[in-house]
Amino acid sequence: MCVLTILISFQSLAQSIPTQTQIYVAQLHQSQSASVPPALREEKNANEIVESASQYFTDTLSRVRAKMYSLVSDAGSGSKDQNLRRQALSKLVNATHDSENLDLLLSNLSNFNRRDFNSSSIDTLISLLRRKPPYLDQLARLVGTLQINELKEDLRTLSGPSTKNQRIRWSALVALARMGDDEALQSMMRRVQRLPVNDDIVYEVFPDLVYTRQRQAIDYLIVELKSDEKKCTTADAEDETPVTCAYRIMEMLAPVIDKYPLQVDASGDIKTKDYNKSLNSVREWFAKNQDYKILE
Repeated sequence: MCVLTILISFQSLAQSIPTQTQIYVAQLHQSQSASVPPALREEKNANEIVESASQYFTDTLSRVRAKMYSLVSDAGSGSKDQNLRRQALSKLVNATHDSENLDLLLSNLSNFNRRDFNSSSIDTLISLLRRKPPYLDQLARLVGTLQINELKEDLRTLSGPSTKNQRIRWSALVALARMGDDEALQSMMRRVQRLPVNDDIVYEVFPDLVYTRQRQAIDYLIVELKSDEKKCTTADAEDETPVTCAYRIMEMLAPVIDKYPLQVDASGDIKTKDYNKSLNSVREWFAKNQDYKILE
């Protein structure tokens, strides 16, 4: 059995990326739990992965298309080759007609940088938003991140009373705030400041303040960061002991503040063994760095 396993492993290593992709797709047609071959996750194979996986963007099975989108997204967004990044992104943008996987595609597109989007990709997103597809709230946020000024009026309309879906209205508003629309920012902040700070607000609304990358919104979070009031609960669902909300805010700010004194891991948790010490460190840092820089 051991020898057979070794032989199979060697055979897999010898197979080309297109062949491994073809086999993986065949397995996905049989089972949605098929495992991704390791070679289709290796950075050195990124060019071939983008080319081979994109061949299956028109597969009849939604789950196959979804897996192929993710392969192309991971290979492209993880590459340092600007041409490959743009090539992968262009393929994903052109697939946004796939309404069954649009939420995944929009999530994948958010993994790329603004400079990866060329004029053709931007034009496609403009047309897409104006068709008002499913997941319009998610699309509005992507538009805000990309600073697509041609869509400002469209977003203003979406953020107004004619839009009955509250999630879409709010997303359009925060997208406008991200784009530097002061009226939208003030409207957003007025609403936020009327809300009592608690777990729900910290987890559902505060990330939107971070998303805007606007100093007024970040300053509001820093005020809450300095508060010792116990308005939140611990991450342990079985422990309802009240704690300060500052710990979660401390984590939220880490990816968007230049020269932040703490780092987060892949899951977004602060890399620390002592949260109290880290919180004090962050508070002291902001006290000394009131001219802090916000990262895009």
